[in-house]
Amino acid sequence: RNFLQRKKMKKAILTSVALAASLNAALSDSEILSIYGGVPQGIDIKIAERIPLSEPKGVEAVVLKISQGDMSQEEIIFTQGDLIFTDIIDPKKRMVYKEQIKQDRVAGQLAKVVKSENKDNIIKLGSDPKKPTILMLTDAECPFCRKEMDKIEDTLKTNNVDIVMTSVHGDSGHAKSALIYKEIKGAKTDAQKIAVLKKYYAENNKAGAKDVSAAELDAAKALAGKYFGAGVNSVPYIIEMDKLK
Repeated sequence: RNFLQRKKMKKAILTSVALAASLNAALSDSEILSIYGGVPQGIDIKIAERIPLSEPKGVEAVVLKISQGDMSQEEIIFTQGDLIFTDIIDPKKRMVYKEQIKQDRVAGQLAKVVKSENKDNIIKLGSDPKKPTILMLTDAECPFCRKEMDKIEDTLKTNNVDIVMTSVHGDSGHAKSALIYKEIKGAKTDAQKIAVLKKYYAENNKAGAKDVSAAELDAAKALAGKYFGAGVNSVPYIIEMDKLK
C-alpha cells in the first residue's frame, strides 16, 4: 500500500511539474501570429518587440506592427505561458497596461524627434521658468484642436506651451500650418502669436493649398509626418516636456 501511495504521489508531482513547465513556456512568434490568420488580404502583421514585464511576473508585452501599404500602426497584446490577453487592468493601481505601454513608447520616440527639431518649427508661448512646459501637436482644421486653442490663454496661466503644427486634414490643413509658420515669424509677443494662431484656427478661415507654394506644402507635410511616424495617431496630442527627457 505504501509503495502504491508513493508511486501515485510521484506521478502527481511529475504531472504538476510538466504542467508548470507548459504554463511557463513562452509562446513562439509563429504561435502568437497564428491567431491573426483571418485578417483581410493586404494587411501584414509582424512582431516588432517582446517586452518582459517586471509586474505582473511572467507576463510579456508583445508589440505588433500592423501594416497596409505605406500605412502602419502598433498594437500591443500580452502573453503568459500558453495564454494571450488583449489587455491587463490593475484596478488598485488604476493602471491600464496597454495604454501605459503605448504612452511610454510614443514618449520615447517623441523625445528623439523633439530633441532634433528645428527651433523654427516650435511655436513657443510662455517663458516662465517656474511653470512646466507642455508640447502640443495640433491642427488648425481639427475641431478638438480649435477648442484647445480657444482656451490657450487659460492654459498659459499654469503652463508654457510649445506648439508644433501637425495636420491630419490633408493639403488644406498643411497649408494653414505653413501659413501660420510664415506669419508668426513676425510676431514678437505671445499675444501676437496667439492672434496669428486664432486667425487660422477660425472655422470660417478659407485659406488652403492655393495660398502656399508646393515647397511650403511639402515641408508642412514632412513635419507632421515625423510626429505621426513617432507613434502619434491623433490631435490634439498634449504631453509634458518633462516626460520626454
